[in-house]
Amino acid sequence: MDLLDIPLPKLKLKIDIDASRFLDRCEAIARDRGWRIDRWRAYAGPGYDKLNLHIGDGPQGYPMLCLVSVPREPRRLHLDVIADWASWPIAYDEYLSVARAAYRVLLAAYKDAHGKLYRLGIPKRPESVDLRKLDCGRISYAAEKFSGLCRSLAIGRGDARERLIAAFMSIHVIRPEDLPQPLRNHLAWVYAQITKRPSRHQFQGSVQATVRTMKTATAARVLERLVDLADAISALDAHCRGRRGLPR
Repeated sequence: MDLLDIPLPKLKLKIDIDASRFLDRCEAIARDRGWRIDRWRAYAGPGYDKLNLHIGDGPQGYPMLCLVSVPREPRRLHLDVIADWASWPIAYDEYLSVARAAYRVLLAAYKDAHGKLYRLGIPKRPESVDLRKLDCGRISYAAEKFSGLCRSLAIGRGDARERLIAAFMSIHVIRPEDLPQPLRNHLAWVYAQITKRPSRHQFQGSVQATVRTMKTATAARVLERLVDLADAISALDAHCRGRRGLPR
């Protein structure tokens, strides 16, 4: 996972009728408009309903709207859109622009048919790194410590828990506030995961007490996040070196 990428928004639609009934209405609208329809009822059990609408006129029918209901949210639909993207990985702004335009067509048609105008639910845009405000001194120091983390993972012994303790010894001097957002939140999450338990005696710290009782799969997941952090910090350090005219 590239922690410097802005994740695509998870779109939702809050409705005031049963989800299956709403999808039935959308399916009827699609038939009237000649859109290609792909309906998956109860695809993962009762309450799971999926409707794909190909509203474009090209060979793939893009853009394709994907509306999904899940039983735990009976008055909410999860939305997605598939299109011929100009960028890859898909850019946040391109995805949102295509989604807004495509769902506007469906929701306007729904209003014409049923007199109710729904609005697309769009989450707040995630924070991204502002390269103009980077503290390159802190980034350089963090990059040095995280390179030690990668070395300890490469040559360290033991299972994921032992390697996680060794990794912590490499990077414990880096505080979340030393990093820009969103990396700050990721490092804070790591520290929260590995300090849940208090130490049981004076020769054992909270990290050892927590990690040694942690499931191996959980330790591996935390290590994966640390490696992703190391990659992101290395990329920012390369940017700083380039800005300073130093060798990359």
